[in-house]
Amino acid sequence: MKKVRFIAVAVLAGAVALMGWMPHAQAARWWKLAWTLDVTVTQPKRVVVRESTGTVLYTYLTYQITNRSLRDLDIVPLPTLVTDTMKTYHNQTQPVVKAIVERRERVALKTSVEMMAPIKVGETRRGVVIFRNIDLKAKRWHLYLAGLSGEYVLQIIPGKAEPLLLYKTYHVEYRNRGDHIEPTDDEIQFVKKEWTYR
Repeated sequence: MKKVRFIAVAVLAGAVALMGWMPHAQAARWWKLAWTLDVTVTQPKRVVVRESTGTVLYTYLTYQITNRSLRDLDIVPLPTLVTDTMKTYHNQTQPVVKAIVERRERVALKTSVEMMAPIKVGETRRGVVIFRNIDLKAKRWHLYLAGLSGEYVLQIIPGKAEPLLLYKTYHVEYRNRGDHIEPTDDEIQFVKKEWTYR
C-alpha cells in the first residue's frame, strides 16, 4: 500500500518551532492560522413539527464555543451529519424549530448563520444545529463541525498532481440504538468526540 504523506500547515507547535528561521511575514501567517476554539456539543434530541407538506421529524443539537486564543477570530461554522446509511444532511435554518428548541432548552441560541461573526477573546456563544428527517434506520451518526479552527493539512498522494486540502474539524459520533417505528431521544448514545481532518 502506498503511503500517504501529510504536511502539517498552521499547527501551533510547528509555528512556534519555525518562528526562529521563517521570514517575519511568513511566520506571522502561520501564527494567524493556528487557532482552535473550545467546543462542547450536547446529545441529539428530536422535535416533531406539522408543516403544510405533513409531519416532519427534526433532530437538533446545541453546542457551545469559546475563544481562548489571543485575538478576535472570524468564524464560519459548517455543520454536517453523515450516517452509516451513506446519507449526508446539512444544517437547516428553521425559525419555527429554533423557537421550539429555545423554549425547551430555556436558553437563547444562535443559528449557524448568526454565528458567522467575529468572536472576541474570551467570548462564549451557544448555537443550535438542526437536521431534517434523518434516516431512522441509520445506526451510526457522525456530526462534523467545520469552521471552528484555522488549522489544515495538505495530503500528498503519490501520482496526484494536486494535494488535497483537509481542514481541522470537530467530529462527534453517536449510536442510534432504537428502531425506526417509535424513535425516542434516549436511544441516541454518545460514542466519541475528536478533532479530525477532512
